[in-house]
Amino acid sequence: MSQVDPREFIEIFTTPDAIDRERYICVHFRFVPCKGLSLEQAAGRVATITALRTLAPMPYESKNERLKQAGYILSVQDSGQVIIGYPLDICSPNEGLTQLLLTISAGAEYDYTAEYWVDQIDLPKSFLERFRGPKFGIEGIRKRFKIPARPLIGVIVKPRSGVPLLKIAEQCRESLLGGADFIADDILMTDPEGELALKNRVPVLAKISREASSRTGEHKWYAVNIGASPKRAMEYARFAQAEGCGALIVNAFTMGFSTIEEMTNEPDIDLPFITTNMGMGIVTRPGLLTTGSKQSSGISEGVISKLSRLAGADAAHVGTIDTGCYAQEAWHPSLVGLRAKLHKIRSAFVVGEGDLTIANVWENIRSFGPDVMLETCTGILGYPGGPYKGAQAFRTIVKNITFDMNQDEAHTKIMDLAQHDSGIRQGLHHYRYSPKANNK
Repeated sequence: MSQVDPREFIEIFTTPDAIDRERYICVHFRFVPCKGLSLEQAAGRVATITALRTLAPMPYESKNERLKQAGYILSVQDSGQVIIGYPLDICSPNEGLTQLLLTISAGAEYDYTAEYWVDQIDLPKSFLERFRGPKFGIEGIRKRFKIPARPLIGVIVKPRSGVPLLKIAEQCRESLLGGADFIADDILMTDPEGELALKNRVPVLAKISREASSRTGEHKWYAVNIGASPKRAMEYARFAQAEGCGALIVNAFTMGFSTIEEMTNEPDIDLPFITTNMGMGIVTRPGLLTTGSKQSSGISEGVISKLSRLAGADAAHVGTIDTGCYAQEAWHPSLVGLRAKLHKIRSAFVVGEGDLTIANVWENIRSFGPDVMLETCTGILGYPGGPYKGAQAFRTIVKNITFDMNQDEAHTKIMDLAQHDSGIRQGLHHYRYSPKANNK
């Protein structure tokens, strides 16, 4: 194992109050040291290699200059919690989020730790000022689409093959006329070959949204998935905007945070960006592997959410509650990362995307609050009697239940609505509504 400079090693251990927190990015890690190293030794090696890139000084390096660029160990807890402070210079304005992500993750490549997790990042005001963040955010999206308070209701466009475009368009039209606010491409619906290619479906679905707006007197819109290479994604974005689409769907995890940041900063693109981040579970979900060993490295969903917001995401997918699609309670770091005060950066919408129905929508509203975009599929498209009735029932439920109700209040309201609406009764039976006892 590579050796460290013992004098330098001692000097990088300090206390949180020994540094100017406005000049350092503080990263909260959880480490399990590899065999033969103490937690302190592992932490020191990670801090040194990620900030300075060598464990020992090069012969031509100045010790004082090297220490100015060092990562400092601010805290080491027996639980494995370690806080490392990195000088702001390690991520210049020209390097941005790409460099930040590289810095905090590179230590996992070395044999200093048996487990390596990034739990949280504290970013100083001077770093945050480099970023515009969401162009619209919660308030901007509500104002643009004239929905001042309630959760937004969306329907996911799928499948990406095997069904004619006109058939899908018909289902989308009925959903919008019945009460859905928007339609949104599925995460795999980017630009498949054939009838559902982006150039074919975007004009059709955008036109349907406009027609539904005209017929209902409400603002309806279509969110287009443009997840592709940077150059192609920008071409898709400009095409979607020219066709009158309402929002763009990207994936900051697979496309890169800096790619999304550049796209959201394009002056000629004036649409909200929704990031799915689908696939991040491969690095954010700790647990046992099939071999019985533990997943040894990863990053908090809270960090992913915060970086997505800095990159300019106006909304971000978090999954859904009680549907099998990974999601969290309202205090989970991923939701906090989208909503908590972050200098001048606007808060972003939470997107609940999964197997949402009128039978489980209240659990999601309760957890996510009113500032949520609810994206359902079979909950409207598979509704007994068709998508018009499904959207109508979904809209009625969402308008009449609130996140601050307890379980009994929500159940009473839902049952009251069902008593006066046979369509809701039919839907609750179809989706096997069963309120959870004592969940208040």
